[in-house]
Amino acid sequence: MNARSSSPRALLLILAAALLIQLPLITNAGYFSHDELQWAYWAEAKSWSQLWSGGGWDLQQFQFRPLTFTFWMALSKLFFESPWLMHACIALLGAINAALIAAWMQQLGVARRTAVIAALIWLLNPYAMMTHGWVGALADVLWVMLILITTIGVRRLSLRSAFSTNSRVMLLAGAGTAVALLCKEAALVAPAVFLACTLIYAERRAMLYATAGSSVAVSLYLILRLTPILDGAAASDAYALTSAAPAMRWVEYLIFPATLQTFDPSLIGASNPGTREWLSILSITSLSIALFLRCPRLALLWVLAPLAALIPVLLLAKSFSHYAYAASIAAAVVLAIALPRLRGWPRIVLSVWLILVSVHGLQVANKLRQMGARQSILLDGTDRVLRHYSYSSISIRAESAEDEPLLLRSLSHVPGYRSLNWDGRVQLLRSGSPSATHVMRPSGELQSVTAP
Repeated sequence: MNARSSSPRALLLILAAALLIQLPLITNAGYFSHDELQWAYWAEAKSWSQLWSGGGWDLQQFQFRPLTFTFWMALSKLFFESPWLMHACIALLGAINAALIAAWMQQLGVARRTAVIAALIWLLNPYAMMTHGWVGALADVLWVMLILITTIGVRRLSLRSAFSTNSRVMLLAGAGTAVALLCKEAALVAPAVFLACTLIYAERRAMLYATAGSSVAVSLYLILRLTPILDGAAASDAYALTSAAPAMRWVEYLIFPATLQTFDPSLIGASNPGTREWLSILSITSLSIALFLRCPRLALLWVLAPLAALIPVLLLAKSFSHYAYAASIAAAVVLAIALPRLRGWPRIVLSVWLILVSVHGLQVANKLRQMGARQSILLDGTDRVLRHYSYSSISIRAESAEDEPLLLRSLSHVPGYRSLNWDGRVQLLRSGSPSATHVMRPSGELQSVTAP
């Protein structure tokens, strides 16, 4: 970034605009899943001095994300009881990523105004909205932030003419990748990021050194962690690997951004395509054709860069929005670079696709707010019942079968709440179960069926 674009005033304006765009996420009165409740309960039981050791530094555990878990517990201790503040913190991290994306685009030759607008539009895509709206996706926000900082730093360092620049570039890329891996294993794609930079930056030699440094960090990580990762994936349905998945996962991730009224990318492949899916397919196909006609090299990058960011998750049996967070950045950067060459009908095609993606992102944000409000009511109601019947267990079913996912996602595996140990006192039943003591209404309110 030049001096003007990197001034504190310009940065503050970008952050303010980014937070304004994410206002629907910030004003969420509750949370999305039980993950937030679990970490809040564990954090509450620890002193500040215990948070660091409680972040999970065991290399043999499946999810080795000590920096993420430590930071998450710290946020929970500070802000869990005030969801708006918690969501504001995550939104601020997302805003920082938007500012970093704008800075990276400018390094790549994108005009300052275009870079800022593109970064703010990126915030509206459903992958970003979901990742910034769900505290449980904090790991993705952090590892991507670290790789963005490292990439920008590597480019700045590579512009120096000192004899030792390449070794410093290699060291910086390796260190940045290593720290990112302490946030989430998805940072395994970091070498692909630096390798892609060799196709864009003039400093190809330095970027190859960065690729090498990053690859060393990834290799060491895999030597230490590959067995626990594979064993953990095999033991979990959510992380089970399947060779039949990659093509379908890729299609889902491609089509989802412009598929209106669809909350989860895994729903794309769950049924035959409807009007919304065909509209999305038409828009992204038209955009791809426009790119290949006007700038073939960037069109190839438009396909390969997001694909490289998705490689670690394409073998999973199900797609999730936050897994495509980094891929959405890659797509946004390529489109921003290609924009000056997309004049006439290609720009119209791009505008239509961006409108669909942005509207969809706002729909996802609104859905998160609705779910958060219902979860907040459900959680408070459950807490009141457990405190009133302090020696009894309760069993809850959803009034409607379509609300079962909300009930399970909100209360399953929650060890306690507000210093009250639930100790297995909450049983979640299928909708229509006659043995339930309480029913969750569509609003999230608990209604007693029989006295526990």
